[in-house]
Amino acid sequence: MTDDRDHRLRRVETFVLIAIGGVVGANARYVLGFVSSGPSGTFVANATGSLVL
Repeated sequence: MTDDRDHRLRRVETFVLIAIGGVVGANARYVLGFVSSGPSGTFVANATGSLVL
């Protein structure tokens, strides 16, 4: 029974971490849109996110 509960908690933890990453990435792109317009801001946000991972 504890194995089933541990499995569920891992799935929830994974979901929460993906959601947090999505929120941080979207906000970074939004802020960088003011600093650097066009695709360069998105590229910087994606490159920075990749380095963080």
